[in-house]
Amino acid sequence: MTGTGPYVSFEGKIGRTFAGSEPWRPPRPQAPRGAPNIVVVLADDLGYSDLGCYGSEIATPNIDAIAGQGLALRQLPCDAAVFTDAGGAFDGA
Repeated sequence: MTGTGPYVSFEGKIGRTFAGSEPWRPPRPQAPRGAPNIVVVLADDLGYSDLGCYGSEIATPNIDAIAGQGLALRQLPCDAAVFTDAGGAFDGA
């Protein structure tokens, strides 16, 4: 499809019916070779002792497994401003 508008990058075919249309998906993005392997976990309303790796009474085996293979921050002061989790994800605060 060529031209301008919301479907300018769509490479499938939009027919008059479902049967006359052809689906298309953009290629899946790939990290460059040698890129670091980073996982960002964003949690809302989470306290220091809410995770099992920091002594919680609640089992958090998946988070504990990630912490067991990475860096555990045990003496980290937090002077961050209060913001919503969505705002932090979008503006990097």
